[in-house]
Order: sequence, then C-alpha cells, then structure tokens
Amino acid sequence: MLTRNLFAKNFLIFIASMMQFLVVSCGDNVELTENDLEIRDNVIYERGKRIPFTGIERAQIDDKIIEYEIVDGVKHGSFKLYYENGNEEIIGRIENNTNTGKWIYFYESGKLESEGYFVEDMPEGRWVWYYDSGRIKE
Repeated sequence: MLTRNLFAKNFLIFIASMMQFLVVSCGDNVELTENDLEIRDNVIYERGKRIPFTGIERAQIDDKIIEYEIVDGVKHGSFKLYYENGNEEIIGRIENNTNTGKWIYFYESGKLESEGYFVEDMPEGRWVWYYDSGRIKE
C-alpha cells in the first residue's frame, strides 16, 4: 500500500511538472524561435501576420528542443521533446491544445522510462514505469 501511495504521489508530481513545462513553454512570454512565431490570445501566429499559423514549430527552450504540429494556430498533431544530446525525451499527441492518446517518456540514454495514455489532458488507465535496465518499475 505504501509503495502504491508513493507511486501515485510521484506520478502526480511528474505529470504536474510536465504540464507546467508545457504551459510555460507556450505562454505569452515565450518567444518561439526559428519560425518567428508568437502567441496572441492563445492562438499561434507568424509574427506580424493576422492569419493563424499552420505548420511545424521547432524551438529551443532552455537546453531542450521542442517540436509540435500546429493547425490553424492551435497545437494539433505530434509532439516531441528532445534532450540536449538529441535523444527523444517525450513523444505524444496533442489535439486542440490538449494532450491525448499514448505518451512515451525516455531516459536521457534513450531507454524507455514510462508510457501511458492521456484523455482530455489527464493521465488515464494503466501507466508503466521502467528502470533504466528495462525492467518494469511500477
């Protein structure tokens, strides 16, 4: 029982941290690079244009690279976050600015860390966590 409670607490802390990262990475104060995009009223535009952006955004945030698809100014499609070394950290899917479907998290080494599903931005169902060795942790 104690292990299950510890897992639940750690899982919620992890999810809250990732959600905070995603919100901060797309907030009004973040200047998205390379495509020269900006966020106005929660819609993504090319800087100086009035038509919402459609395409792929790839930007550096701190030491990480974030990449996601945008359709009509809204995050919609694949989402990837990369470690500084170029390995994938997170692979997921976003529909209308909402995390959905299967999300996969990796250790910096590239090995699988955890996997599970989001439904309407909330973790749903069974999530599996792995040790760096590949054995199931929880």
